[in-house]
Amino acid sequence: MDIKELRSRVTGAITTADDSHYERLRRSMVWNQLVPQRHPRIIVQAANENAVAEAVRYARSNGMKVAVRGGGHSWAGLSLCDDSLLIDLGRLKNVSLDRDARIAVIQPAVTSRDFNRRLAAEGLAFPVGHCPTVPMSGFLLNGGIGCNFNAWGPSCLSIEAARVVTAEGNLVVASAEENEDLLWAVRGAGPGFFGVVTEYTLQVFPAPGAIMTSNYYYPLELAAELGGWVGGIARELPKQVELTIFLSAAPASIADSCKASRGWVCSISATAFAESMGAAASMLKPLDSCPLAAKCLLT
Repeated sequence: MDIKELRSRVTGAITTADDSHYERLRRSMVWNQLVPQRHPRIIVQAANENAVAEAVRYARSNGMKVAVRGGGHSWAGLSLCDDSLLIDLGRLKNVSLDRDARIAVIQPAVTSRDFNRRLAAEGLAFPVGHCPTVPMSGFLLNGGIGCNFNAWGPSCLSIEAARVVTAEGNLVVASAEENEDLLWAVRGAGPGFFGVVTEYTLQVFPAPGAIMTSNYYYPLELAAELGGWVGGIARELPKQVELTIFLSAAPASIADSCKASRGWVCSISATAFAESMGAAASMLKPLDSCPLAAKCLLT
């Protein structure tokens, strides 16, 4: 198969290194703009799963490496590989829901924000990524530590099935009934997964009745003490509470009091996923027992 034949078979866009817009497109493949100096030979922006399969077959017949971009949210820009065929899945964003069965079928490039909005409209939820612009595919393939993961589990464990284009360019279904080894690998293999996932079937959950977050900002020099306390209190909290501790930039309202630490603070954030606001507040109550509470800069 030559490039002319590939163009005739693919629905989407095909760009080669000789095209005038190549560099602009190459740079857009990486989300954070720290663009590595690695240059694919061909970029295929697939509009459907058949285009993905045709691209893989072309690469195979021409002895080319294949790289895949789900949404470009990799900090290392792993989708950019020298002399490769890059398959960009960014146009595949469809979502369908079966509310009664609590099943969602999604394409790889739908973002956490868009997926969450579709679910919320039906009274459903999923442990989506905390960053709203993260596309679901790379998030799921890498395991997915999403919202309310203590209760709902790692996001990848909610994958019931997937449609996969194999290294041979064949489209197969991976599920508990067929190609179980591929389903096992889809649940966390990350960038090393040996195929291209074009669709995920996911178990989703009833949406919580209330979500409440408490934030606490402390002087940076208390980070070690706070870390020890957070480690202990985490064992006492219900699994529906998501607890994190950060070293972060101080909010503007307290920035002047943090000049000694160059504007940095230690922040604690706790989010409760509950049936009611009262239940959520009760879940977060243990956070008020911090022995360093008198030194808290902002809540």
